[in-house]
Amino acid sequence: LSDDNAADQEYRGKYLNALMVAAEGVGSTAPSIDRVVVIGVDGLRADAINDIDEDLLPNFARVSSGAFTANARTNSDSTVTLPNHVSIITGRPANGEFGHDWTSNSDPPDGVTLHSNHGSYVPSLFDAAHDSGFDTSLFASKSKFSIFDNSYDDTSGAPDAVGVDDIGSGTGHGTASDPANYTIPLGIWLCDGQPAVDMYALASDRVDPGSTNPSDPPGGAQPLRNADVANIVTALTGLPRVDASVFDIDEAVGQLLSTPNLCR
Repeated sequence: LSDDNAADQEYRGKYLNALMVAAEGVGSTAPSIDRVVVIGVDGLRADAINDIDEDLLPNFARVSSGAFTANARTNSDSTVTLPNHVSIITGRPANGEFGHDWTSNSDPPDGVTLHSNHGSYVPSLFDAAHDSGFDTSLFASKSKFSIFDNSYDDTSGAPDAVGVDDIGSGTGHGTASDPANYTIPLGIWLCDGQPAVDMYALASDRVDPGSTNPSDPPGGAQPLRNADVANIVTALTGLPRVDASVFDIDEAVGQLLSTPNLCR
């Protein structure tokens, strides 16, 4: 996300993770964040980056030294790529009462959007950003991610309130009951020197699930999930939360941003 269209704008942030949220623009006093980069590493198991070698993976090590957990969760009943990435940008589970209902992990058929599949419009982080005058971009290496172009272009996306409508175990991970598939890292990196803190210590309304993956809402206590990312971004930037989203840790993000001398 960016509210600055200058092509030569220098990006100072370094970032990486299975679900990493990296933000730029944090000062030593009241934070003012105008750029957020969300990086997803498909199929990255949390135990793959335990005991990180800083020489081999310096950016993983950097991000995991801030607000971080290695025990976040995917959707409770799906660990494959596309349903979970739809959750990431909508803040909703894949299935159930609050679900976005996209369960396919293949290239979408011609003419199909998230909205036509769901039966009504599925608001996303793209909408929240565009309606506040921010620009967005999505870069993906898999053709199935065309579902986002199909769903949020100038034809299928909701009209923007500001500016022009646009959008810019084995090797598989499909077994949703396998802890190696549903256990994922999640972190927020703001700056070098950011104090280390467990994400569950920040998100007091979430419960570390141990080795389980609790049911999605409207079930019981929730762990941190990849679907929190959409509203982590809105909380960092001051955007309105994504319409119809279920997951957010706004208070935790606010607590993080209010840390004294967060970025010296």
